Amino acid sequence: MGDSPLIGAGAYCDDRAGACVSTGVGEEAMRVCGSFAVVEAMRRGASAAEACREITARVAENGKRAGQRQQVAFLALDTTGGVAGCCTTGAFRYASTDADGTRMFKSEVVW
Repeated sequence: MGDSPLIGAGAYCDDRAGACVSTGVGEEAMRVCGSFAVVEAMRRGASAAEACREITARVAENGKRAGQRQQVAFLALDTTGGVAGCCTTGAFRYASTDADGTRMFKSEVVW
């Protein structure tokens, strides 16, 4: 059991706002309904990067209060094709493929 099968925590999409998936310590993604929250931030007008940054910061703040740094990452796609990833540790990389090919990215660290 983890966050992956839980819609809203491990994954969420809405064709009018965007999509998001998460990986890492599932309990932390569940605690903030992470993927849903990222998509809702995009619905309010945030880019994929802004939305990931906002919700990753929320997870990081929960960890700071608890005195723990849990590894969590969010990957998002907005309706303009913008792709972004944010994580609470520096070890997360992801790939994105579009008409220009496939590229690797290092996600932004929010802590």
